[in-house]
Amino acid sequence: MQAIWKLGAPALNSVERTPEGLLSVSYTDNVDCRWGDVVTLGPLVTVIDCSAAGGTAANTVAIVFSDTMSATREYLYGFRGTKWVKIRMDTAAVVSDGTETALAEAATDAIKTTAANGTQEISIGMDNTAYEVITTVSDTATDTHSANNSSVLNRIFGLAGSDDAAGQIAGLGRSGAAGTAQNTIRQNVLSGTVTQDAPNWVTRATVSGEQIIFTGFALDGRFWMIGSSNGPYVLDSDGQRFRTYIDEIDNQTSSPTNCFGLSSWSLLGTIIPLNRSTRLSQDLYGKSIGPETYRRNYSSVKGRMGKRDGSELWDYWPIYNVVEDDTYICAVRPRLDGDMIDDASPVVFFPIVKLTDVESKVVRYAGTRGSQSLPKVYLGHDTDVAYFSEGRHNRFIEDSTYPYAASGTLYGTELQRFPDRLKKVKRVGFKTRDCNSSETVTCSIVYRDHMEVSQTVALPATTSNGWHWYTMPQGGIEARSFYPTFAFARGGTTTNSPKIVGDFVVEFELA
Repeated sequence: MQAIWKLGAPALNSVERTPEGLLSVSYTDNVDCRWGDVVTLGPLVTVIDCSAAGGTAANTVAIVFSDTMSATREYLYGFRGTKWVKIRMDTAAVVSDGTETALAEAATDAIKTTAANGTQEISIGMDNTAYEVITTVSDTATDTHSANNSSVLNRIFGLAGSDDAAGQIAGLGRSGAAGTAQNTIRQNVLSGTVTQDAPNWVTRATVSGEQIIFTGFALDGRFWMIGSSNGPYVLDSDGQRFRTYIDEIDNQTSSPTNCFGLSSWSLLGTIIPLNRSTRLSQDLYGKSIGPETYRRNYSSVKGRMGKRDGSELWDYWPIYNVVEDDTYICAVRPRLDGDMIDDASPVVFFPIVKLTDVESKVVRYAGTRGSQSLPKVYLGHDTDVAYFSEGRHNRFIEDSTYPYAASGTLYGTELQRFPDRLKKVKRVGFKTRDCNSSETVTCSIVYRDHMEVSQTVALPATTSNGWHWYTMPQGGIEARSFYPTFAFARGGTTTNSPKIVGDFVVEFELA
């Protein structure tokens, strides 16, 4: 008998649906299965040490770009506690040296805006302190910034569309001093001489009934969606008041994560991250969309989603496993005809980066800002910032300058057919490309024996190209169920990766 795994496939198919279901990919650690029949290492992640910024550090919650606020070069600002980090986008060098004036408390959000009069600013939200505005970006470690002229407390900002061709900014925060309800929804229209530093905030609504903490903002079509510790709120046009959108959610008043990263995705709708799941809203019609929708997802790719962002080709979702303290950066796109998944999820997931013992709360796509040759994707890396690259056309692995991770592992679907019989695995086969003594692929078979004890058989490292058959030791292993793993290793230049091409084949007989 033969069993065949499709390795160039979306992930989250951890166990086979019997009697004979799809065998593909459970998940990957730094391996990329997006490219059809070719499986490679994932993208190389470079971590930028941000400790020189100083201050009381916290995990990075927002990343913004200065664009043309400096006439000399573009900068990235990572908001990571009471002092932000300032990074040159042309060299990835940290400019901050700890001399920047600290915020009164940790930043909760940030936004880059351009007013009708051309004024560019970066606004920084906080819990109990009037939001600050960077009005001038210098080419040194410190910039010009101060509290907004109206002393308004905004914790969260959002782009709320246009009004008479002027940008409209949403601001969510307290209506008064610390200790009052954090429940005021405001708008600031950047027309005339109105800016974020010299604003004209108008209260649009007040959410009352219980104390909430604002966590995000997005547009769902024409509707304002307000993210909070109690989940999303939307405007009830009949009663002209904001009401809860998902009544089942418990209000997180101590450490809010519901709706952190609330955002709109042009391809599908509004993405609503929740504590243990992710929802999609399309003109206020909702359904689940996260890894939890995959019924046979027993992998480590589960948990809490942070702030997503993406290019015109791929969206990137940071999924934080709160139990294992690992983050998986997943390349996500809408499901297409021919995608090999058994579940009805509207999106497919390709875990391409694993950040071990790291929480990543935010991803920002930069493109080629900073005159980069390859488009860059930046992400939070605990209190630091990191980045990886895309290729220069839609099939990244055919770009000779595209850099790969040093190592990674693919975990296949667990075969569970003939559940009452032992399977004697005789030999396995797969085809490789671009392998040598430095770039290798090592296959292992992980199986459960007749007593349901998990065991592993590691096969020799593959260092050559073409089709390879490996015979199991001692004539075969007897397994109740089993799955393959593939360890990829790159020892040479960053632009090389060993590859698996096509299917993985297992020959077995019933014992």
